[in-house]
Amino acid sequence: MRALVVACRIGAIVALALDAWVGLVFAQGQAAGEPAGEWTVLTLSDAGAWGLSTARSQADAIAGALGQCRARAGRPTDCGAELVAYRVGWSEAILCGTHRVLAAGVDRDDVDAMVRARMAALRRLYGSALPACRRLLVVDPWGGVTTGDGAMAERWPPTLARGEVHDPLSSP
Repeated sequence: MRALVVACRIGAIVALALDAWVGLVFAQGQAAGEPAGEWTVLTLSDAGAWGLSTARSQADAIAGALGQCRARAGRPTDCGAELVAYRVGWSEAILCGTHRVLAAGVDRDDVDAMVRARMAALRRLYGSALPACRRLLVVDPWGGVTTGDGAMAERWPPTLARGEVHDPLSSP
């Protein structure tokens, strides 16, 4: 009888450990159907060339993004000086003159908050001397890239009427 109790306790411990491991694996933010452990890296040069790559290792994703950025630039640049690396989610690249705004997050709200914070910091630092900003691209969680090479609809941050809310992701 004592052996049965010990075996049951061991079985329960193994079951709890397995349950915790499975929970840990799925808690890493993997989207349904997405290969586990993939990294996405987005980099942007101060001249506007960008690179985007997804790979099983972060190093491979960085190398791929740097290669794409350099190929787009066509000349020596600072590709890789700033980059974002993430597993699942959205990312965005904005360029204000030579000032980069790169953000990545699990959902668009995360990215929006990061963009707003970075743009506000740039505005405090440069004031009216901050050059016009261009949204270069937005990357969705499924790897879709939307480019927006034009100037942002209004100067960042926009002048808003009292109580009005601005969503920077809705700008072209």
